[in-house]
Amino acid sequence: MSTPDFATAENNQELAQEVSCLKSLLTLMLQAMGPGRCRSCDP
Repeated sequence: MSTPDFATAENNQELAQEVSCLKSLLTLMLQAMGPGRCRSCDP
């Protein structure tokens, strides 16, 4: 088994960018499905 080289700065930077991108995507999905889009839930 070969260990992935996550120790390099380039891979860390790419990993951080992917994670932040996934976070923003998840946030947008939650906002789209959240109570903000539910008009009947508005007071």
